This record gives sequence, C-alpha cells and structure tokens, in this order.
Amino acid sequence: MSQYAYGNLLWFGTPPVPPEPKPYLLGWNPALSKFRPYTLPVKKLARCSKASSEFVAEAKDMFDNIPSGIKSVLTNYGCAVLPVDDIYDAVDWIWLSEPRGHKDKFSWAEIGGLCMFTGHLLLIANHVIDHRGFRVKRQRPQATFNHELGHCLDAALDYISQTPEFLEKVAADIVKIEGSDRMFYQYLLARKPQGPSEIFAECFALTQGAHCLQLSTRSLADYFPSCYQFVKELVDRLSSTNSN
Repeated sequence: MSQYAYGNLLWFGTPPVPPEPKPYLLGWNPALSKFRPYTLPVKKLARCSKASSEFVAEAKDMFDNIPSGIKSVLTNYGCAVLPVDDIYDAVDWIWLSEPRGHKDKFSWAEIGGLCMFTGHLLLIANHVIDHRGFRVKRQRPQATFNHELGHCLDAALDYISQTPEFLEKVAADIVKIEGSDRMFYQYLLARKPQGPSEIFAECFALTQGAHCLQLSTRSLADYFPSCYQFVKELVDRLSSTNSN
C-alpha cells in the first residue's frame, strides 16, 4: 500500500502501518478513526498541526540530533514528535485545567512543549503567549524539547524517576536546598510523582546541553548533584549499549 500521510509527525523508527482501505469504499477508510498505534490518535494528529515549514525543519533538526541510544529506547517504546504552531493545535481540552504544578502562575498558552499519551508523543510549539499577553516565538525551543524528551524517556523506562533508587537521590539533594532557592525550585520540589519527574526531565535536558530553569546563577547540577549524576550515568550507559 502507499505510505500513509502522517503530516508533521516525526516517528522514532519505522512509522506504523495503518489498516488497508476496503476496495469497495473507493478510498474511504473509516478504520483510520480507530487506528491508534501506541494510543496515539494519528488521524487527528496528522491533520492538526499548523506549524510552518521552517519550524517543522527546525524541529526535525532537533529530532535528528537526539543521541542514538535515546532514540533506540524511544523507538522500542513507540514514540513520535509533533511540531505545532502553538499548543492549542493539538490539545483542545486543556482549558479545563492548569499546567501541572503551575497553578495560577502560567496558562497553557505560555507552555511551549508537552509530553502526552504516557510519553508516546512529544509536542513542541513554535509560538506561545508571553506574560504581557503577546504572541511570540518560543525562546530556547531546544531546552523545551530536551525537557519533554526527558519525560518521554522516563515513561519509556517504566518511570525510572519514581524508583526507590532515584527517589533516594532526590531526597539527598532536596535536603540541602535552602531559603530563596527552595522558592525558585518549588516546581521541582513538589511531592512525587511531579517533583521527581520534573527533576529527572531537567537533569536529562542538562545532559543534552540545554534545560528550562535557568534563572539561578548556579547550575542545576549544583543543586541536584546526585540526581544529575544518576541521569548522566544512565544516558552514558544507554549510549554505550547502543554503540556496542
């Protein structure tokens, strides 16, 4: 059969093969509506993105530069990346809630990326609404991409961020954070599963060269040394395994 048009979806590995259309339906394929590889509603996702060709190319560059060891894990898990113009291209229910852990500090319109469908989809947006209410191009999209990729990896590894081994590292690092630093990092200091999940994603993003929280004068690795070392060793191990 001919290759199904997946729109702007970027698949880890070979794209899943959709069901064959019935010849007597003259090209109409109602089975596509129920075709959900890795739980993803691909018919909707293939049509919803309004991202420009320039941003799709930018996202593809980020996608192509993912280390092969990480790609291998996400290929086995079943994952895709969808570049969109803004977060509302692909998500129409988010007005019902606020972004996890942000409460009234941020709206969904200010969010430039999202890990969805239990880590099977990474959404990366070109535009956001800034604190003044202006629509602007997302700054540092690579940092957002890395962070959300960390969440996808976490899910692919059966949520390693929630294992006793990682939670022990989290506890060891958190107890050393004091004063105003605790206020700045309160998003990461939330109870599990949120806090450890976000710490894992940020530490992973740092191993890839850019992470989201950069308002402090000290490095994230200085605040979370045990967590960062855990994630770095994990990434090195995955890279080593893939190269052998």
